[in-house]
Amino acid sequence: MTSVPVKRYKHDLSAFAITRRRFIPADELARPPANAPEVVICGIAQALAFTVDTDKAYYKIEIPDDWYPNTDIELAVFWTRSSTGDNDSGKAVKWQITYLLFSELENCNASGTVLSVEDTYDSASTTDQIVYKTDVLTVPASSLSQNDILTLELMAVTPTGTALSEPACVGLEFGHTAYQIPPR
Repeated sequence: MTSVPVKRYKHDLSAFAITRRRFIPADELARPPANAPEVVICGIAQALAFTVDTDKAYYKIEIPDDWYPNTDIELAVFWTRSSTGDNDSGKAVKWQITYLLFSELENCNASGTVLSVEDTYDSASTTDQIVYKTDVLTVPASSLSQNDILTLELMAVTPTGTALSEPACVGLEFGHTAYQIPPR
């Protein structure tokens, strides 16, 4: 009987990598004492209504243990308008996420890196609050390490197009490439 060599994955574990996505609801975002977005209820969905260029919300997350090194973190904003009654079709919102990475014995009192994405409310309905998801904002792999804490600051800032008066964040999506089976 002949033996068949067993293929070992000592160095290249990419065959075991998968994409993981986590939805972070708006009610998990921290609101500061000053310049906090207003909590609004859209039907039975909670959201945070942002005054453009003023309000901020925050979130911190540890880089997951199953994060596959040298891969990006992807962020997206789920959003809608904060009220009904007007035709807001064609109005724009620009979401800005400032991120800061730090680990033990590092300074958390530092400026972060700014990412932004503009999106358009496309529904002409005066009664619906349609939820949109922005394009992905990327935290590059080159800035990440396994022990990092990722701190996020979310704002709605002045868009290029006609501004939606008070955009509302329904939540954030946090995506990363992960080991399907963590290495030993």
